[in-house]
Amino acid sequence: MPKRRTIGESPLDAVVPRPEPGLARVPEREPAGEGTAAAERRVPRARITVQLDGELVDRMRNAVYWTPGLTLASLAEVAFQREMEAREKERAEPFPPRREELRPGRPLR
Repeated sequence: MPKRRTIGESPLDAVVPRPEPGLARVPEREPAGEGTAAAERRVPRARITVQLDGELVDRMRNAVYWTPGLTLASLAEVAFQREMEAREKERAEPFPPRREELRPGRPLR
């Protein structure tokens, strides 16, 4: 008789959808031991701080908790990437480079 790998299906599988194939985890770093070609392809990472609706953040944390291998950073990165692709498609071209840096803080009203 074959061994069961789990105790059964999780009842949460009906509530929490499986991640889409494109929503795979995004590697945070290149694997150790890669050659110089991999180091040249590496895109520098940048840190940003944003304030989001608390209910949205709670939903994101639930998704990360129930999705093995998913991180908040990878979830946010995929979401930002999809949004940028949609906005650039809407414009039919990428946004031009900034003329100056963004001003920190809240915008003036």
